[in-house]
Amino acid sequence: MKYRTLDLWRAVAALAVVVFHCTNTSVSPEMGWWARALLAGWAGVFIFFPISGYCIFAAVSRQENASVGAFLRRRWFRIAPPYWTSMALAVGLAVAALPFNHQTLVEYHVGPAIWLSAITLTQGFTTHASVVNPVYWSLCYEEQFYLVMALTLVVSARRRLDLLLGVTVAAVLYVTGAWPASLTVTGLFLKYWTAFASGLAAFAWLNLPGSRRWAAAVLVLTGIAAVKTADPGLLVSLAAAVVFIALKPFDEALASTRVGAALIRVGLFSYSLYLIHVPLGGRVVNLFRRFDTIWLLPSLLGIIASVVGAWAFYRLVERHFLNSVRVPTETTHRIDARDAPARSAV
Repeated sequence: MKYRTLDLWRAVAALAVVVFHCTNTSVSPEMGWWARALLAGWAGVFIFFPISGYCIFAAVSRQENASVGAFLRRRWFRIAPPYWTSMALAVGLAVAALPFNHQTLVEYHVGPAIWLSAITLTQGFTTHASVVNPVYWSLCYEEQFYLVMALTLVVSARRRLDLLLGVTVAAVLYVTGAWPASLTVTGLFLKYWTAFASGLAAFAWLNLPGSRRWAAAVLVLTGIAAVKTADPGLLVSLAAAVVFIALKPFDEALASTRVGAALIRVGLFSYSLYLIHVPLGGRVVNLFRRFDTIWLLPSLLGIIASVVGAWAFYRLVERHFLNSVRVPTETTHRIDARDAPARSAV
């Protein structure tokens, strides 16, 4: 039950974030609707969250991820090496730019504890969540989502749904103010769990027989949290999850269009694009803004540099850490019937 156009939505999300970071120094909301559209690119992160929820639920349903250790090893191998490489790239580009911008590396003078948090993707719990690269903050939450999903592997599939519903209820209490203030922790996964859980609901609705009531309950809880908090990001995640459900019957048709196929190709290296676009594309924008160029040309060049650089980063780094997906057979890919087969590209 493959969902090809999830890669299309990955591309849309990543490109939206890239456009936002490459234009937010050159445009302002007062310039018109088109400027507000460019500046709304931050919402791409909240499309990533339900995509992640969908794909991680698919991942925990696979036989090769049947244990906590196996699941976390595959996630670590997929996420961490490209992340660390992107950190090295960001620092390297900052050092290389020093002779040209006459600045210092003061932003990197944060001490060993903060550097350790950055290496372990726990900087979200510190006062330096944006150290090295401002987009890393979302990965701090993703890491916690993976840990929660891994822990659900110690129970049966039916109990897994009960646990995830309980976590979602806790997350709604957490973000709506009903959670004890003394137990609120900066950077804790509950802040964005409902955005992630909307993707869990989309997967359950489409792939787990008899689980649509559970999926509907999670979507309703997400909607309650979105309304109570008036959080536009959470509304984006909820809308994205509903769109995933609604467009599933048209998956092959959309993937076969020229635009769909092109976006799917970009979606394949969207993680690389997300990781490196600020240190690479941002520096290209800053470089060309020093010259008397056509307005928004620096932004366009930054976007192009981000996409081309991300493709190269994918070829040189990320693709070597992709988890191989075995063809399911009766003996090698047996999945609990209560989980249903899940073969989405994860």
